[in-house]
Parts: sequence; C-alpha cells; structure tokens
Amino acid sequence: MMTFAEYITQNRGKPFKWGTHDCCLFVADWLLAKESDFGDIAAEFRGNYDSQLTAFKRLREQGFNDLQSVFNAKLGNSVPALQLRRGDVVLLATPAGDVMGLFGGNQCFALAESGVDAYSRAAIKMGWHV
Repeated sequence: MMTFAEYITQNRGKPFKWGTHDCCLFVADWLLAKESDFGDIAAEFRGNYDSQLTAFKRLREQGFNDLQSVFNAKLGNSVPALQLRRGDVVLLATPAGDVMGLFGGNQCFALAESGVDAYSRAAIKMGWHV
C-alpha cells in the first residue's frame, strides 16, 4: 500500500495525457494505490478516450452528465469541505475549469499539463471520503 505523500511524489513530474494519466485517472489510480474498498472506479473508461471531447463522450455514454455525477455514483454522496481528510477526493474549480484532485490538508493536488500541481482549499467545490 502506498502512502499519500509517496503517491503525490511519484506523480509530481508525470505529464498529463488524456485516457492514460488525466485528472480522473490520477484520482482512480490513488484509490488503487491506497488499496481502497472502491476498487478501480475508472475500469470502464481506461484506454477508451484520448481527448477531452472523447472523455466527455464516454461519460455521456455511461449515463453521466459531468464529473460530479460520476464521482457521486462511484464514491457515494459528497461531504462538506470542512469534513475532508487527507487523501480524500475533491472536485476543484481551477482557471482551466473543473478538475478532480486529492485533498492534502492545507492544499489540494490535481494533475496539470506538466504533472501534479497544488491548489488552495478555497478551490474545493465538493469532496468525497475514500
């Protein structure tokens, strides 16, 4: 089982790539690395898209309208930001749009073009316990 700090460090310089290493897979891979009870929440999506357009097409084909609906279905109901614990999943509002990330306590982490980037807790739109 990998620790949260090890996971962030391992992904720090790993570049973003749709369908193999994007924000949603960054979160799904964390759940696998920490050996969560959720299993592979991205199994039906992995390798089935290669751009933002095809990613959202796959979401719609699976009956989802947005990232929030996917993660509510996969992880259950969201929790208030003040209840989040280190390693929990978050939906973040960023200048590039909404992205999925991980709660790190004083800051959040999400995948950007050149690897993991840090975001303020103020960017949290919602979160899920994992």
